[in-house]
Amino acid sequence: MKKKLNDWVYEWLETYKKVMVKPSTYDSYLQYATHITCNKSLKKLSNSDIQKLINNMVVDGLKLSTIKHMLTLVRQSLKKARSLGLVKNLSMLEDLELPKKQPKKITPLLPDELNLIIKNSYRTFYGDFYKALIYTGCRVGELIALRWSDVDFFNGVLHIEHTDYLGDLQYLVQLRELLTVADKYRFMVSCSLFFHTGGTMQRLLTEFLQTL
Repeated sequence: MKKKLNDWVYEWLETYKKVMVKPSTYDSYLQYATHITCNKSLKKLSNSDIQKLINNMVVDGLKLSTIKHMLTLVRQSLKKARSLGLVKNLSMLEDLELPKKQPKKITPLLPDELNLIIKNSYRTFYGDFYKALIYTGCRVGELIALRWSDVDFFNGVLHIEHTDYLGDLQYLVQLRELLTVADKYRFMVSCSLFFHTGGTMQRLLTEFLQTL
């Protein structure tokens, strides 16, 4: 029986991936697999067949990252198919064209919006975190990574030496306003100043601003 690409990807996931990864990871694989709609037999697959999958996702307005995840499933499943003798080679994966990543448009908050957030910060759980972002200009990851050992209350200096993302940063922020915020919690047991309970900070901040 000739195996078709869309059927093979699901078979490969079920047989070789399901018990090897976390359930949440497997669910994400299944989600990406829904974009693999090519029902052509593995032995007859061509470069244009894979390119059509990419093109369809572009037309549907899907993100480049989603397209790459889909291609990863196709590539890995076809590598297994080759090792099993289901395909002779992987020439269908060569010279594929991907859309260029569009630069992310950044819309900074206006001075009036910043003042509005500061004025109403007491109304949200993340109020002090928002004020810290505004006072320092730090990245979200830098503030999340702050420890009490980074705060010099005596000299009024905040040491930014860590990040929650990638790399280490080495500079100082001297802002009395942020130290005033930090002073409220200086006797807490936790070693971290701030906590992130879930959701992107950009979305949370946008939703809060819409309520004001």
